[in-house]
Amino acid sequence: MARRRVPFLSPPPADKGAPSIPGGTNMNHVLVKDGWCWWYRKYAPDDSVLEALEAEAREANRGLWIDPRPVPPWEWRKRK
Repeated sequence: MARRRVPFLSPPPADKGAPSIPGGTNMNHVLVKDGWCWWYRKYAPDDSVLEALEAEAREANRGLWIDPRPVPPWEWRKRK
């Protein structure tokens, strides 16, 4: 029987950082670039990389940006 390897997220360092997968890939960048999550400005207000990646995903209509009016999770929670 073949075993599949599942990538894992490593916890951020104690000082500051983002989760990464083996090889050092920043998962926050991957998820925002692919349109699977928002750049949450409250926690990363000056992150120009995340800003550019989100803009790229929006323009390409990737992930959640295929919806013309996606609802951010912080707004969705307020409605409940």
